[in-house]
Amino acid sequence: MTPCAPLLLMIGYCFTLPVSLAGITGVAFSLSSMVSPVLLLVVVTGALSKKMGKEISDAVKWFRLASYMVLVVMPFFLSSKY
Repeated sequence: MTPCAPLLLMIGYCFTLPVSLAGITGVAFSLSSMVSPVLLLVVVTGALSKKMGKEISDAVKWFRLASYMVLVVMPFFLSSKY
């Protein structure tokens, strides 16, 4: 496995910088690599949830209720087995 092309570019660029600037550049690259997929996921999820809320609003209400019930009951089942 090799690193992705943008990472290789950043590594090559950081070799030409002083150590402190290379560290700052690495931190900025890692933060942007983490934030951009999350922003995309939030935008897509928000758009889908609005559409789902309009189309199947009654089913979403029951799904939320079932999810809350599972989250409340699940710790009792998990703790009794261990």
